[in-house]
Amino acid sequence: GNGIPLEQALEWVRLARSAEPANPFPWTIQVDILRRLRRHAEALSLAVEAVSRFPDEVVARNGLGEVLKAQKRLDEAEQVYRETVESFPENAVARCGLGEVLKAQKRLDEAEQVYREAVARFRNSVVARNGWGEVLK
Repeated sequence: GNGIPLEQALEWVRLARSAEPANPFPWTIQVDILRRLRRHAEALSLAVEAVSRFPDEVVARNGLGEVLKAQKRLDEAEQVYRETVESFPENAVARCGLGEVLKAQKRLDEAEQVYREAVARFRNSVVARNGWGEVLK
């Protein structure tokens, strides 16, 4: 995009993480940047560590799901998202992540049901509505 180059953002978030190691957000941002850079092994290792350090942070769990999905480890990503939805039922990102993984597995009926539930719970979620529409298409 037109923003900060990802390599520069990665350096800044590493500094933030070293300055505040107990803050989960630099961890999850670093995971996302590594995923976007397709540095999947690093992203996965850091995502697993983030979930271990911050088990009650939904963002860390969703980050792990995204990394696994990007690596096409869909069964593992599905498990992470299912556990996250169970632990955090009011998190739209986890529900939509589960829908995406089911769609990628060609399990369209299940994906449609997940998105239908997401739209019912999160009426204003554009991601849920778009995901539902894509599955129906």
